[in-house]
Amino acid sequence: WSSDVCSSDLDGLGMRASGSGVVRFDGVRLPATTIVLPGGPYGRFTTGSLCGRAFGNVGNVTAMAGLAATARGLARQRARTGRRVDDAPLGARATVRQALGELESEGVLLLAAVEHLGRRADAMADRMLLAPGSVDTEEARAFMGEFQASKLHINRLAASIVDRALALAGGSGYGGADPLARLVRDVRAGQFMQPFSPHEALGFLGSVSAGVDPDPLA
Repeated sequence: WSSDVCSSDLDGLGMRASGSGVVRFDGVRLPATTIVLPGGPYGRFTTGSLCGRAFGNVGNVTAMAGLAATARGLARQRARTGRRVDDAPLGARATVRQALGELESEGVLLLAAVEHLGRRADAMADRMLLAPGSVDTEEARAFMGEFQASKLHINRLAASIVDRALALAGGSGYGGADPLARLVRDVRAGQFMQPFSPHEALGFLGSVSAGVDPDPLA
C-alpha cells in the first residue's frame, strides 16, 4: 500500500496541527474476518453500519477527553505555582479556587461519561464478534443513540473545561506559544467529528426515542 499525507487538505479549525491528511491505499485486500458485519446499501443505517461507525469513532471522543485532561492539569499547575502581584499563589484567591472547583467537577463528569461509553462499546463489540446475529436493528439504533448522547456531552464538557482553564490562565493563555491556545482551538474539532454533527445527533436521538426510523433515506 502507499499513502500521501498533505498538510493543506485539512487546514481547518482544530486540524492544522493534528497531522491529519488524505491517505490513499492501493491494492489493499482485507480478509473477511476483519469485517464485523456485512454492509448494507450505501448510506443506509444498517445494524453493521450503526455499530461499526460508533466503534470507529470512540477514539475521536476520547481524544477530546484527553485535551480536557491536559487543560485540567495546566489549570491545577497554574493555581498552585502562578503568582499574584503580592507574590501569593493564584490558588490563594477564593475566586480562583471556586473556578478550579467547577473545572474539577466537570472533569469528573467527563471521565465518568468516557468510562460508561467504553464499557458499553466493549460489551457491544464482544456481542458483534461472538454472536453478530443476536444484535437487531432496534438495538443497534439504541447503541448508536447512546454513543451520540455520550459524544455530545463529552465534547461539551471538554470544551467547557478548556475554556475554564483559559479563564484561570488569564491573558497568558492567549499567547501563541501557550499550550492552552492550541487546546482551545483543537477541542472545537470534536463537535464535527463523525458520525453526525450536533444537530444531526439530536435528530437521531429524538427519532430513536420516539420510535421513528432515524434513517434519512427511509
